[in-house]
Amino acid sequence: MIKIIIGIVICIILLTFVGSLLFIIIGLPIWAIIDCAVSKERSNGSKVFWIIFSFLTWMLGALIYGLFVSTRKSLRWMCITTSMVVIIFVIGWMGLLYWASSNLTQEINRAIVRLQTVDTTDLKTEDIETLKKDLAALSKETRFDFNKRRQMFITSSLLEYYQLIVKDNKISNREYMHWRHIFELRKTLNEEAIQKIIKQKGLQLKVIRLY
Repeated sequence: MIKIIIGIVICIILLTFVGSLLFIIIGLPIWAIIDCAVSKERSNGSKVFWIIFSFLTWMLGALIYGLFVSTRKSLRWMCITTSMVVIIFVIGWMGLLYWASSNLTQEINRAIVRLQTVDTTDLKTEDIETLKKDLAALSKETRFDFNKRRQMFITSSLLEYYQLIVKDNKISNREYMHWRHIFELRKTLNEEAIQKIIKQKGLQLKVIRLY
């Protein structure tokens, strides 16, 4: 029930954001141009200027006209409301990405610490050091950067796979080789491809542990 409610709330928020964005992109510029054209309070020169300015700059010109020039309260109110919705959504989305990035970094750091207690007798000393460097590299890659948000999702998938490997508190040489294979592919594949490989390897791990 809670998941359904959360899903409904998320859908409402997304629909509100999409509706506001579409209004700013399409509806607002058209409304601003029409409002300016039919306005009886402006001279012909002023009308020509604001119509051309709104047409050339589209959203920006329409927002400036609606917020500071138009005397129509409904247009000004819509400009303020839709702008606030978009701004709040963008700030919230950025905050969510920052929180996810910080949380993911903490999870990876805990995984590095936990590695000291994991049974790695099947691995060579250099393999263990390589694994530590891999996790440290993932930790650096999760530092918040809006332009690298795709990499954050891939890193999350890799961490999920690593947690699957150490679930029994042991890393075999076969598991280590699987990890290295996926780790090296992380920058050349998208999230869906990484997830597909992880699922395949995960199934292999489950079969191996039955014997």
